[in-house]
Formats: sequence, structure tokens, C-alpha cells
Amino acid sequence: MAQLQTLSKALDILNLLGRSEDPLSVEEIAGRMELPESTTYRLLQTLEAKDFIKRYSRKKIGLGSNFINLARNLHDTMERDLILIAAPYMEQVRDATEESVILSVRAGLDTRCISSVSSRHIIRFVAEANRILHLDVGASSRVILAHEDERVIERIRMEKKTEAARIQLDQDLKRIRENGYDITESQHDIGSIGIGVPVFNTYGKIYASLTVVAPDTRVKRDRYPECVAVLKEAAGHISSQLAKTETEES
Repeated sequence: MAQLQTLSKALDILNLLGRSEDPLSVEEIAGRMELPESTTYRLLQTLEAKDFIKRYSRKKIGLGSNFINLARNLHDTMERDLILIAAPYMEQVRDATEESVILSVRAGLDTRCISSVSSRHIIRFVAEANRILHLDVGASSRVILAHEDERVIERIRMEKKTEAARIQLDQDLKRIRENGYDITESQHDIGSIGIGVPVFNTYGKIYASLTVVAPDTRVKRDRYPECVAVLKEAAGHISSQLAKTETEES
């Protein structure tokens, strides 16, 4: 039992360091964990020996290379699974709307396009692999931001230069959460329409976004409801398949 408690405390420390934006001191870790500094120090020594944490100094302790590598490998595996699961549904959306479809995930305060299916029209929107957009730019990003935790949203809010801009962002994100989608017009690419919906994981947390992108000369406002319905259905199927995959692996 004592060994399990020690393991649990060590995992809690890793979780704390992973959530912190800056390295923490021994005193800060002990205080937040409500542990004696001597106990905290022994746990940190064990984690450091296994390269799960890195000690820059007594006042600067962060995650180590072993933990980061494990996290990166897990992230890459999950991303590959997501792309494979989403592929047939993205093609269905492309065929139903006749427009390009992109799949995006959050990368820090940006989103990254990890997969796309291009429209068959000669004039079409083409999303290059790994295309980066800021979290508050474009429907593919904003539907992710709207469902992120308050810490992420607050960092984007603080980038706004005026209180009016922050209020507008809050109103936009609330509307996106209530509607379950976002539509942007020429927000990043002039003459383009983006219609995006969120994709959730098994636990109801935001996982990705699925977005139709098209020239505004072809997708008029009377087609928005049709695109939203097709996207929501596809996103629901992707979320269900993700849940099945996670159940099978567990």
C-alpha cells in the first residue's frame, strides 16, 4: 500500500509539472501537493534518476526528457489513430458538400492541420499539411478554442488589446458552444468560407475540429445549414470510433 501511495504522489507531481507553464521550486511543489519538503525532495530525486524530471536548480524543476519522449510518442500514436478514423468520414463530407475538408488539432496557442481532403472542383481551397493558424483565427481554430479550458481561453483573451475585443471574443465563444459550430468569412484567406465543428474524445473533452473550407463564390449562406448538418454527423461518427478504439486498447 505504501508503494502505491508513493507512486500516486509521484504521478501527481508529474501532472503538476505538466500543467505548469513555468518550472517550479521544491517549495512550490511541496506546497501545492501539501507534502513535507523532505518527502517531496525524495520523490523528486527518484523521478530525476529516471529522467522523468529535470532539475535546473532548486527553484527550477520541470519535466525531463524521458517523460517528454513518452508523451510525444503517445501523442503521435493518438494523432495517427485520429487521422485513420477520420479519413472515410472526411471523404463523405467532401462528397456531400463538394468542398475541401480539413482536420485540425491544437498545438499550444495555435491549431495545426493534420489531414485534409481536397474538393474535386478546379477552383478549390487547398490546405497544406501542418498549416498553422492562431487559436482565434478561422472556424477550424475557434471551435477548438471555444471548448478549451479557462486557462487557454484566458491566455487568448489577454492577447486582445482592448476590453471591447475581449468581450467580443467571450460572446463569440459562448455562441459557438451553444450552436455547436462556427462559420467564418474571409477571416484568414480572402474569399474563403470556413464552417467548423468540434470533435470530442471519450470523456467529452475537445480533441480536434472538422471543417469545410470553400470559395465564397460557391458556398452561399443558404448552404450553411446543410454543411453544418453533414459536419456534425461526421464528427459524431469520429468521436464514436475514437471511443471504440480506446475501449479496445484498454
